[in-house]
Amino acid sequence: MDGRRSAAWRFGWLWTAYGVSTFGTRFAFDAFALVALLVLHAGPAEVSLLAAVGPAVGAVLSVPLGPWVEYRRKRPVMIATDLVRCAVLLSVPLAYALDALTVAQLLVVSVTVAAADITFQAAVGAYVKDVVPGEELLRANGRLESTTWTATMLGPPLGGAAIGWFGPVTTVVADAVSYLLSAGALGAAGGGDRRPERPEPRPRLRAGDLLDGWRYILRSRELRPLFLNTVLVSGLIMASSPLLVVLMVGPLGFAPWQYGLAFAVPCVGGLVGDAKEADELARRARTALDARLALTERREKERDQVVERLRDVEELLASLTAEQLAELAELERGRVDEAQRELVASGALSGANAPSAAGGRAVRYAVEQLGKPYEWGAEGPETYDCSGLTSKAWRAAGAEVPRTSQEQWARLERIDLTDLRPGDLVVYFHDATHVALYLGDGMVVQAPRPGARVKVSPVAANPVLGAVRPDPGGEPLEHYVPPELPEGATDGSDEGYGAGYAPAAAATSAR
Repeated sequence: MDGRRSAAWRFGWLWTAYGVSTFGTRFAFDAFALVALLVLHAGPAEVSLLAAVGPAVGAVLSVPLGPWVEYRRKRPVMIATDLVRCAVLLSVPLAYALDALTVAQLLVVSVTVAAADITFQAAVGAYVKDVVPGEELLRANGRLESTTWTATMLGPPLGGAAIGWFGPVTTVVADAVSYLLSAGALGAAGGGDRRPERPEPRPRLRAGDLLDGWRYILRSRELRPLFLNTVLVSGLIMASSPLLVVLMVGPLGFAPWQYGLAFAVPCVGGLVGDAKEADELARRARTALDARLALTERREKERDQVVERLRDVEELLASLTAEQLAELAELERGRVDEAQRELVASGALSGANAPSAAGGRAVRYAVEQLGKPYEWGAEGPETYDCSGLTSKAWRAAGAEVPRTSQEQWARLERIDLTDLRPGDLVVYFHDATHVALYLGDGMVVQAPRPGARVKVSPVAANPVLGAVRPDPGGEPLEHYVPPELPEGATDGSDEGYGAGYAPAAAATSAR
């Protein structure tokens, strides 16, 4: 394998690790509740507290871990969470052997395992994207999902039987061993995950930043109903779960394996459903791939049109005399100066608004790209088109925005020009064919057009359509120092990507 393990090798070990740890978790289904009932003789209130507090507090603790995980390689993170879960789970049989086990210890172990679980699952998704080619992602995720359903179907009744045969903490020991084996399998995978780019200077995490994800979900028309539906359905299911284990294992006299079987049998439907949907998902994937290939072909044709038009412009410019070129440049400067004066006189640029933390990072990223060539359809790191620059700047700031100027205008929150703050996007021309990132003081950073370079321009250098804000919930910084501009940042033509350069059929293509 030329000294490098293949993607199939790495995914095979990842799948092994995921399967072993998932089966261990399902094998230990409701292990803490069963230990509390059978060993500590806990009542419904204590079992309910154990079921609710562990996952809830674990979820809260996992929130500040998000930024820490984001900028680290995911395989070491997964190995670390496996080892942490193994260690804390082994404390339960040790305390049981010493006759020192308490509900309080189970709560602490439950919280730690829940936080590690959430961190592990987040890292798995990112790691799969790093080691599996894009065209294989659907199949890879399908295998992981089927593994989950299979483990959920087989694990609980087998775990219940093991409790009956070998004792109440048996499944906890098995779960701990599964995490140790998972860590070993991940170690055998041998890397393959990339180191995420960390923005410089490194942003300082503020308490308000932890709420950005909630704001984004609750303000999204698509995500908000899905989130609320999940919370409602999952909440109603989980509300009865602790009481069921008390009722079934207690007064009704179910054996642990029977209790596990009662929850495992419905999962057969999930496994069967996965199999039936596989063909449909594969068909949709093929359709999507065909559409992608068609789009790529269309964009290549549009690129050729742009190159041809650029060649015509270059030939025209080459035919002009030095006096004509100087006169043309003077006319352009006069038009821009007049448009900028009109915009300033309107009061649109009178505010001195500070950016959000993410907006400040986006501005710094855009300024670092000054001088790089324009290339239609490019999004860095060596060349950019206009929306490639703005979308990549905001991605570096930690926020995803639509890729094209038309989508940015259509989907992001629109703001008045009087409210412009650094990091906002200014959209140009009546059909939104051009976009720039607002720098402050009436200036923008833009990748103007073919043949030009990323530069700083007056905001009115092109006909302004309006402005949008990628992070409407971001709080403005109390103190903001704009990045220093290099010499020559304003050199070159300001003319943006308008109708004169746009290919005829590029209404939704990258600008």
